Amino acid sequence: EVRGRCWLPSGVGPGEAFDLTVYKRTSFDFAFWQEKHAARESALGARSTNVDIGLAILRVVGHSADGSPVYQCVEYMRRTMHDCSSLETALDGGYKYRLVPLCFNQMGAVAPRRAVLVVHSSSTVHLEKVASDWSALAYAATGSCLRESESRPVQDCPGVNLAILREGTCGIMAVCENTADAPFYLQVDCEDSLNCVASTGSLTAVSVVPARSRQLLMALAPKVGAERYGPSFQSSPLPAEAAIAMGAEAWIRDDLHQPVALSDALSGPNPAPDASILAAAPVEEEPTPAVDDSVPDDEDELAAAIAMSLKPDDAPPAASADEDPDLAAALALSLAPPDANPPPAVQQELVAAVS
Repeated sequence: EVRGRCWLPSGVGPGEAFDLTVYKRTSFDFAFWQEKHAARESALGARSTNVDIGLAILRVVGHSADGSPVYQCVEYMRRTMHDCSSLETALDGGYKYRLVPLCFNQMGAVAPRRAVLVVHSSSTVHLEKVASDWSALAYAATGSCLRESESRPVQDCPGVNLAILREGTCGIMAVCENTADAPFYLQVDCEDSLNCVASTGSLTAVSVVPARSRQLLMALAPKVGAERYGPSFQSSPLPAEAAIAMGAEAWIRDDLHQPVALSDALSGPNPAPDASILAAAPVEEEPTPAVDDSVPDDEDELAAAIAMSLKPDDAPPAASADEDPDLAAALALSLAPPDANPPPAVQQELVAAVS
């Protein structure tokens, strides 16, 4: 077991993440716990002060033209408003994975929240806390949404797909993927939502998705302490002239809503494992289970029962060493045929007993 404590992304920055080095294929049980608010529920008059927390597991599959890493989402722990979110999975060895926390409720907050990641693994791994960045968050949001939902083409817009991931009590994520060679403009409207917080800071937006890129349009999360909530999402394409007139260029952001280029590495084969990581695998001794010979197991008891059932009906039971000799002799005599003479040893014991 290894664990680490981190800051969640918020209005003051992208927070922190974890690098997980896996030396060989390993089974994992991840648990992500959020720390409670400084003020308890009773003081705020709310049922809960929890926020939405999730975790995306990324793997580097290449590098962009500027040298920044290109991430692929390999697993996603869906967001929850409960104290803990969990995930069971297996990861291949020879890679260093980036574990990126997701929390959209706090994108406008100036007082970040903390969470604790607990990792149970079937073999030795290495967990290291690192500073996160908006690029990794953009890859985490877009990759997890496209992985967990079904993309649908936008009508009358060839090469443009829209994916909406609905996460139960934690709201939605909406991602647009533009494979065309021209920018795509659209208007997003979530004003019909009830008690929801938008990752963009506003429930409406005019977005521009550059050519051959994908982008998180908006994510919705319940307000802290809300007992009832309901997300709503609507979008409609816009002509370029209308979008520019509405200030679409001002919506190009450098936070988690930044566009992610559609690199060939995202759709290509998985990269080969890192030889240096495989070579650095620690030597682990297989534990030898302790066996208590004094307690028979189920197989021994079954074998004894089968052997007893295969004995002839007239065969006397074998007397154990710890039985009374007189009792054993009496049992042997009682089970003998009526016309059979008792063994000499038994006759002597009977004569001695009578005399």
